[in-house]
Amino acid sequence: MSRMWWYTLAVLVLWVVDSELRRIYGYCFGFSKLDILAILPILSLVPFAWSLTYGGGWRRLPRLLSWAAWVWVGAFMYALVLAYLSGNAVPGLYDFVGFVLPVALGLWVAADEAPFLLAYKRLTNLLVPLTTLVSVYGVIQYVFAPAWDVAWLNNLIQRLGSTTFGLPFPLQIRVFSTLNSPVSCGCYLALMLLLVLPQLSMRRPFLLIQVPIWFIAFALSLVRTGWLMFAVGALTFLIFTRRRSNLVATLGIVAAQIAIVAAVLSVTGGDDVVTSLSNRFATLSDVQSDGSVQSRQGIYDFGPKIILAAPFGQGLGILGASTNLGSAGETTDFDSGVLARAFEMGLPGVTLYIISLAVLLFSAVQLWSRARLNRDEMLQSIAAMAIGINVSLAFAQVSLDVNGLMLIVMWTIESLAIRALAPEANRSLRLAYA
Repeated sequence: MSRMWWYTLAVLVLWVVDSELRRIYGYCFGFSKLDILAILPILSLVPFAWSLTYGGGWRRLPRLLSWAAWVWVGAFMYALVLAYLSGNAVPGLYDFVGFVLPVALGLWVAADEAPFLLAYKRLTNLLVPLTTLVSVYGVIQYVFAPAWDVAWLNNLIQRLGSTTFGLPFPLQIRVFSTLNSPVSCGCYLALMLLLVLPQLSMRRPFLLIQVPIWFIAFALSLVRTGWLMFAVGALTFLIFTRRRSNLVATLGIVAAQIAIVAAVLSVTGGDDVVTSLSNRFATLSDVQSDGSVQSRQGIYDFGPKIILAAPFGQGLGILGASTNLGSAGETTDFDSGVLARAFEMGLPGVTLYIISLAVLLFSAVQLWSRARLNRDEMLQSIAAMAIGINVSLAFAQVSLDVNGLMLIVMWTIESLAIRALAPEANRSLRLAYA
């Protein structure tokens, strides 16, 4: 691999472990709402953005991909201007770079000199061991409850008065592993499970050993949206792929491995494991008695009214962790990605946002159609996976905000799909200082 792929690996490692490093640091020196370690993953993406702008990388990208990215940036630039006009410039800028810089990594990977299939395999080779690390530590976290995770959970419960991350005891934690929340962990694992679907086969035994561990950690996160994300994405993949029989047989083996590991966990954890999972699954069919669903329903009821009261938007920096940088200093959540974007961007910005996502989906479908005509089963499976990821994230945005690692994975995969449609763009793009 080139130096740039090694740098990409370092960036992905930082994104995966940063939250855990912050917890260990907080355990040793005291917790804070926002510290310098929280900014390091964002700063690590700056070289990619520098390469694409001052390095002239935009000229090497496929026109459709460049257009989709600029539409995305334009939507958030509009919301940033609103933040500045409302006196919320610093929190707004923090949100802006959090939504824009992850795109730069995906664009760089898409414009690298490596052929499309090689770029996809390199990406999965980088992410698979990281995902196994996340999953293994997640299971360890659930069984043993490390002291720094317990201290962080206690601090969170004391500050917010909420136990949505579970209780700070072994076998009662909702797995968040090295990431910043169970939702982030569950949704990241859902995307990674979708990402490797085209590669699942009997010829990849080492991958087959790792994937069951992912599923166990995925289940222990107790993130229903993540479960549904994977179900929607996997169903979409099965509709579009031609490798159904091979995949079903492989997943049967994976399911048997999962059952063995789950049996070991249930013996180790007694009734706690079974009760936690069964209660969580039960809420999928009994949403009327679930408090979080009722809370989210309240957002759906009053959210559109707030948006229509300010149809041009209220700007970035008014939701999420960035509010800690504002005068209020308190985190505010709007538990829906679509409504959050409309609240921040208004109708003009959210229209651009949706157009950009629609272009990514259209490109993945176009790649699938071309691969189908050329009878290229592997490329067709990868395109089916790209469609599945796009559809699953569109579904997920009804009830969560898509950002951080999820944005990196989404834009990297969808950018590769567009690059595959434009082979003439398959030229070298290196960081400005390389």
